[in-house]
Amino acid sequence: SKSHELLKDCSLRVKLKIGLDIARGLESLHSSHQGIQLIHRDVRSPNVFLFSVDEHSVNDIQSVHGKLGDFGSVTIASPT
Repeated sequence: SKSHELLKDCSLRVKLKIGLDIARGLESLHSSHQGIQLIHRDVRSPNVFLFSVDEHSVNDIQSVHGKLGDFGSVTIASPT
């Protein structure tokens, strides 16, 4: 897949940035929004989407992004 090829050519710094992008997405889901917390339940590599603003600069830390997708398994967390 194109994402796999993109990741194969990325530097370690870019891979870490993608991991941080995903962590921020999970933090946003797990944070309470109007009293509702969401749990993704299916975080795995096929559900991480990679894109680059400029496909010729896959090692530019500012141009590569990771986004979490496939929210079909999301559940609402019960209040604690």
